[in-house]
This record gives sequence, structure tokens and C-alpha cells, in this order.
Amino acid sequence: MGEIQVILLNGASSSGKTTLAKALQNQLTTPHVYFGEDDFWSKLPERGNPRDHSFEFRYKLYYGFLHCIAALADCGNCVIVDTVADDNEALVACARLLSKANVLFVGVHCDLAVLEAREQARGDRSLGTARRQHERVHTHSHYDIEVDTSKSTTAECVEAILNVHSAPPAQSAFERLLITA
Repeated sequence: MGEIQVILLNGASSSGKTTLAKALQNQLTTPHVYFGEDDFWSKLPERGNPRDHSFEFRYKLYYGFLHCIAALADCGNCVIVDTVADDNEALVACARLLSKANVLFVGVHCDLAVLEAREQARGDRSLGTARRQHERVHTHSHYDIEVDTSKSTTAECVEAILNVHSAPPAQSAFERLLITA
């Protein structure tokens, strides 16, 4: 495996993915574009919330997000992605789209009580989103590394991620996912 091109942070809403992404950007020597799933959802009209849209609409938007990640990587960009990949089919599609890139797949965990407290304090999330996502987001496959933002500081999580980034596994989690798909 060559140099990591895409760092994919996967975890429930309010797990600390954005905080980790920005801290990683500051630590990595190669510039990385931060690309968050929330950026896509924020492009919708301000009425209601994304869950009010049809499944088909949300599905198309999420797959568009995945294609944008692949396009950035295909153009030679290094990317840090913040997402809630809680669907195995979408995760396999993401792995296929990023098959030419070296991906570090990071599981971002957080205790449910901490997630719910963060969700409420933020005030910009529909209450209950973190709980729903917490139950599903890590049920799909393995990661290259897992961190827990409720048990470790941001600096400790970033250090752990950077350690794997500098010495990636021989076969990445995404490569293993494609073999089993």
C-alpha cells in the first residue's frame, strides 16, 4: 500500500468526526481537503430536515457525495472525509469508487450518553439522530483503526490515526471489504 490519499472518518452524528478532521488537517504535512457529508445536506432548502425527504432522494444525494469523494481523489487530491456510513451497500459502493485510492478507514466511536449530550448541546441536530446512528454505524465491517472520542482526547485520537497513517496495514479495510463483497 502506498501513501494514504483518503482518510475516511465514519461515526455517528456528534461523535467528533469534524473535530478530528480539522485536527488532522493541521497535523498532516500534505494538504488535505476536508469533505464532510453535512456539507451536502446543508445544500438542501432550509425547510424541514434531511430525513423529511424521500429515501430515493437521500439515496441519490449520498451516492453523489461518494462520487465527489472519488472525483477529488482521482484528480490527485488528498481528502479527509467525514461521513455516517451505516449501510453496507453504500459502503461497498464507496470502496469500489475509491478502489484506485489508498484509503485509511477510521471508526470514530463515542459512548451513547456522550453523543446524546453533544447532540443536545449543539442544537443543530434532530434529537434522536445520534441514537439511531449509534445503533447502526459500526455494524458493517472492520476498520484500519478505531478511536473513541469519549475515552480519549482529540490529540490522542489524532496521534493514533497518524501512527497508522504513517505505517498503513498491508491490506486495507476497504480492500478486505471488496474481497468479501
